[in-house]
Amino acid sequence: MKIQPLGDQILLEIEEAKLGSLQTSSVKTGMEWAVVKAIGPDVKDESIKVGVKVFCKGWAMDTILYEGKTYIFTSEARKGLCAILK
Repeated sequence: MKIQPLGDQILLEIEEAKLGSLQTSSVKTGMEWAVVKAIGPDVKDESIKVGVKVFCKGWAMDTILYEGKTYIFTSEARKGLCAILK
């Protein structure tokens, strides 16, 4: 099944990783490292594209469990995306 976010919603997949000296776990930093899986039609920031790796504030994410799979959403309006990893 393909999920298409609506409006300015962004579908993320959380990655567990250690990047340099920053442990990316919401318990330690309040941030999550994620990969953008899909974007809604109203996302205006052209740097947010499918496949881009981002840091996202934990409080800015909604978690949805559907048919045994967890989906993570944020929106451009929440200003929860902090950085793009290049």
